Amino acid sequence: MMKLRGQNLFVVTNFITKQNIFLYLFIMKRGGNELKKALGWIANVGEALTFFDFKTKFLSYLNFSAEPDLSVIASLFNQDSSAYFNKRILSSIARLALELPKQIKQPIRALRREENGSLTLSQLQIASLLANAFYSTFTARNFGEFNRINFIRLFTRKTPKAAEKLKCILHYFSQFFKNPPNGTVSIIRQKLNCELEPKWDEIELNLVNLNALPNGRIENEGEKMTQVDFANEYIGGGVLGYGLVQEEIRFLICPELIISCLVCEKMEKNEAILIIGAERYSDYQGYGSTFCWKYRQRDVSLQRDAMGRVMSELLAIDALNFTHPLEQFFEGYIRRELRKAFIGFAIRTAWSFDQIATGNWGCGVFGGDLHLKSLIQLMAASLACRPLVFFTFGKKLFAQELEETVKLLQAEGFTIGKLYRLIIKYCKFGIARPKSLFGWIKENYRDFV
Repeated sequence: MMKLRGQNLFVVTNFITKQNIFLYLFIMKRGGNELKKALGWIANVGEALTFFDFKTKFLSYLNFSAEPDLSVIASLFNQDSSAYFNKRILSSIARLALELPKQIKQPIRALRREENGSLTLSQLQIASLLANAFYSTFTARNFGEFNRINFIRLFTRKTPKAAEKLKCILHYFSQFFKNPPNGTVSIIRQKLNCELEPKWDEIELNLVNLNALPNGRIENEGEKMTQVDFANEYIGGGVLGYGLVQEEIRFLICPELIISCLVCEKMEKNEAILIIGAERYSDYQGYGSTFCWKYRQRDVSLQRDAMGRVMSELLAIDALNFTHPLEQFFEGYIRRELRKAFIGFAIRTAWSFDQIATGNWGCGVFGGDLHLKSLIQLMAASLACRPLVFFTFGKKLFAQELEETVKLLQAEGFTIGKLYRLIIKYCKFGIARPKSLFGWIKENYRDFV
């Protein structure tokens, strides 16, 4: 259990004992004699714990009024043998959860909004924290400020694709126990002060190069690049609930990222979060409702920096959700998205990669316009002096049009300021504007040369 102390410190209490892993004991109680034998090291406590104790203690901690639906995890037990699960895994996770007070002896810093800050944890500390999240031992959470961290919603069939999500989590623990990593993971939260916000229409910097790829994934082909997470303002989004798109999938195949849900408050409009050193443990196929976990062998030979961090960078920036798509063409919203992308792209460490791997940021369920969002990211990256590799996720025509438009603008000597003014002129057409921003640019760019 962790409680918030003061303004920005999480304190691990001594409340975590065998008697407090209530969900573990309940799962064990439902698992039959074979499971009890496999988890025998704690069976004596389980026998002593009645269902009444479970309901009055554990459920009250989590504000549940009824017995939780554990049908998904039960279905995983019923599968005989697999690469992602065995009868000892729950015991190992519980043991790891109980080690938390030993692993974390000092308060953990909460990364608050409107504050620059960073936090580095060992991969062992993260695993112990996630083991507690698995058994849903965390309480005293301010859900208005932080994302969910307890995993209990993954145990119910009411959560879409819950079994596939759990396979990712269990495979992570399986790989962890097989060869425990000894590195670290860092989380950096950065804000852009209002007085430092760029005057976009006055910037005379040239546009950086952009390479548009219709095929491939950011997490695969974006190796040795800073990889963009199309984030929710609550980092991690619905990874432990109903979500299963770009951000949630990334957090599932790299579960160490989930620790950011515990320590990071909701992002404000002028903030971004960079996570360094999270390893990848799983592969997958499909997307959304078709998502399925796939086995992946952990690569123990990955290059690490002097702090023991795997050379990986995930950049979380949250786009606006446009219920009314026309709103995104208002200048105030364009400036907001520029600010968000720029503060993210501007975060650099001693060895940060030059290139940024990004894509259709905010262009799915959030209703973003592909043409506008791609040029917003181009301007932000140009101010940060970082070239873009843009993954269009199968949109071949868009990839071609994007590259052609950027090359045209570069050939005509367009700066950030000129492009900004060109876009604003297009947006002023309002509802009468031409449908294609790229097409309009090709017809009207000469007015700005």
